[in-house]
Amino acid sequence: MRFYHFPIIKVLSRSPDLPEIRETFAQINEYTHFIFTSKNSVRFFFEYLSHFQLDMHDLVNKTVIAVGKRTAKVLADFGIARYFVSEEETAEGIINFLNKSNLCSAYIYWPHSALSRPILREFFINNKIRFQECIFYDTQPHLPEPLSHLCHFIDTVDEIIFTSPSTVDAFFHFLGKFPQNKTLTSIGPVTKKHLGQLLRACSKFSIR
Repeated sequence: MRFYHFPIIKVLSRSPDLPEIRETFAQINEYTHFIFTSKNSVRFFFEYLSHFQLDMHDLVNKTVIAVGKRTAKVLADFGIARYFVSEEETAEGIINFLNKSNLCSAYIYWPHSALSRPILREFFINNKIRFQECIFYDTQPHLPEPLSHLCHFIDTVDEIIFTSPSTVDAFFHFLGKFPQNKTLTSIGPVTKKHLGQLLRACSKFSIR
């Protein structure tokens, strides 16, 4: 079996000198919980930590939560040895974990993408949980190679795998349609739902 990796999005971090980022890092010692819902949020967090001349010792005795094993691995790569991992790799999985925790005195820090779903925010507000969120990065459609190369890859493969809702949107952005003679596979329930919604808006497809 042969696989092709074809990037169609790029991730752009926001400047650490933006007031909303600078101010949230000025309060870093006040947070009791850190929630990371993507690998990119972990990477940019540590970039900003270095920019502000802070280090990971500021996370000692804090509750660090990762949305899944891949995000947890990046935390471990940065030297964070103590963290919790949600069983389901979604915001809903994070909420299931938090519902089992005592959050009476919690102050949660949630860095995320500009495209993140509002489910965590709504959970915090509805349950009167003190939190601080901060947008770290933006995701945009991006082709590192000519569109003709992407079309060639599509013609030669049997299956197209989407790893995030952003890749689904970017694919449609560049091509304006989904091929009917290919297997369309999504990784994770959120990507599957997003792909299904877009497919239904275009036509009738079966996905897995």
